[in-house]
Amino acid sequence: MYEVLHPVTQKPTKWIDIGPIIRRSREILEEFHPPSTSEFQSLNALQKLTFSLAKFRNAQKMKTKIMDFMTFDDYFMHWEEWMTRAAEWLMHSEHFYVLPNHEKVRNQNDSFGVKNRLDWSIFENSTGF
Repeated sequence: MYEVLHPVTQKPTKWIDIGPIIRRSREILEEFHPPSTSEFQSLNALQKLTFSLAKFRNAQKMKTKIMDFMTFDDYFMHWEEWMTRAAEWLMHSEHFYVLPNHEKVRNQNDSFGVKNRLDWSIFENSTGF
């Protein structure tokens, strides 16, 4: 994170380099291969996505932790995890898997761009950042 002048208002603002997260997601989208087992291959499209979602949920910690405060670094770490896990989940979809790499990356970045604007405004309001 670093301070720059906002291009429109010319006021100091904080910018964040999300390049490493984008690169990690791109690697997943370009290199990930869904399971090749006959059991997985026999599933229909919805079952494959359900299978992968169950796989991700099994890895989650089920003990809920209520947080009164979250640092930016904590928030950023969670955002990175969500973005990379979403990339892996999407790759379990045959229709998404066969897209050209540039379309996979664009679709994922677009979806996280919209989600992130909402999350960022919530984060700013809750932390005073």
